[in-house]
Amino acid sequence: MASSMVTKFDKYWEDSYGVMSMATILDPRFKMKILEYFFPFIYGDDKAKVHLLNVKTICEGIYQQYDSRCVSQTSSDDSVPTSRLELYLEEITLPKSHDFDILAWWKLNAIKHPTLSVIARDILAIPISNVASESSFSTSGRIVGSLVDGGDDLNFDEDEEKDGK
Repeated sequence: MASSMVTKFDKYWEDSYGVMSMATILDPRFKMKILEYFFPFIYGDDKAKVHLLNVKTICEGIYQQYDSRCVSQTSSDDSVPTSRLELYLEEITLPKSHDFDILAWWKLNAIKHPTLSVIARDILAIPISNVASESSFSTSGRIVGSLVDGGDDLNFDEDEEKDGK
């Protein structure tokens, strides 16, 4: 059963890690730095370099596709769109913050990075879940039943209890 789960996960990861990596890169607090840190743990040092190049190629491809659709951003020089992406990646990362609103940041920086802001709007809106909606809602009966029965098996976070949530 475990090998079946690993096989399914590997298939899911292979299909989605490019888009999920792009979403990470679009977070100005992380960009490529977090991938450069974690990929060696996931893939090993040699394969990490290959996967990082693959992610960069995927991101450049996505950027060029979006950039070619933006009438105001079209250019005869093919290196310009990629260099704009690289300019974003070379900027310093923002400090880590739990209350950071990434969509608000992209809205504010749309003038500086118009194509990337459109990509961010589209990619960051994708729910990263492969769970069928039926299975998500199938637990609702148990939760409601637990609440009716006194909720003994429900665990609430201490902060939520203090806030009355």
